[in-house]
Amino acid sequence: MREKNLINHIGKQAALLSAIEIGLGSILHSFRLPFSGHTLSLNQGFLMSRATLARRNDKGARFIPVHMGNIAALLKSLSPAGKKLTPMLAISTQGFLYSIGVIVFGINTAGILVGMLLLSLWAFLQPILLYYLLYGKTIIHIADYFYDKLAKVFPLTPEVLVAILATVVTAKVLLGQIIGVLAIRLPGHLVNDQYEYLVEKAKSAPRFQNLVQENSDKPSSSHKLSFIQNAKLALLDLMNPLFILSLFITAFFFLFTKTNATPLIWILMRPIAIGYLLFLLVRIFPVEQLFANNKSRFSHSLQIAMRHLREL
Repeated sequence: MREKNLINHIGKQAALLSAIEIGLGSILHSFRLPFSGHTLSLNQGFLMSRATLARRNDKGARFIPVHMGNIAALLKSLSPAGKKLTPMLAISTQGFLYSIGVIVFGINTAGILVGMLLLSLWAFLQPILLYYLLYGKTIIHIADYFYDKLAKVFPLTPEVLVAILATVVTAKVLLGQIIGVLAIRLPGHLVNDQYEYLVEKAKSAPRFQNLVQENSDKPSSSHKLSFIQNAKLALLDLMNPLFILSLFITAFFFLFTKTNATPLIWILMRPIAIGYLLFLLVRIFPVEQLFANNKSRFSHSLQIAMRHLREL
């Protein structure tokens, strides 16, 4: 019975995390607020803290954040609307990193604060790792080039840049620690009132409606996208402003330094090809089918999460 209750709890909390990601994300997008990714990551940490504390005496409770993060990432992959790859990677990895804190130190203040620390850092590391994957050492050469140019105009010494970066990262980490403490101490009714508003906001968002429709109990064939449709959607994923900006900066760098056009074409083709392949694989790979007939705790929690999303 306790195992069943834990599975139901994980599924319900994962569904709430998915809905809040959409609701809070739509609010941040409508106001075009900066650092929206960092805000969503802190919100995920808060929800995982509350969910883990609620079942702290259950066997396996320390793995609640891992399950929540992976289920929310999978649910993100099931919706045809919006970006997929980077949010999926962020949600899943942040759940794993947070779990390290509570697995090592236990479900207590220390475990939650360490989990929030690790989670807070990932939003800075992910774009660096992804762009290095796409561009390789070229991204380092570009950064050095533009740093040298800017240093001639602005007094940007390496020490100043490190200080700015350290200040930003420290501010995020401290905010994460505050949120961890609030997750422990805030009374439930205050939290529930705020999240009820965000759930209502999510229910009116097209992304939420697409997610629920795509995962109805008896999906029709019209819900399944063809390879051509997925290929077109993956192409739209490449239109991400930051990705386009990175391509523009790369092209500008090599043209300005009078690099031959032939290697420039190949240099630009690498991130486009890798990015498109990753976006396409995420869209066409039937990741939900891996768990359709699985009898694990994760599989049952995923099914419960999908049911709760339909009932919100």
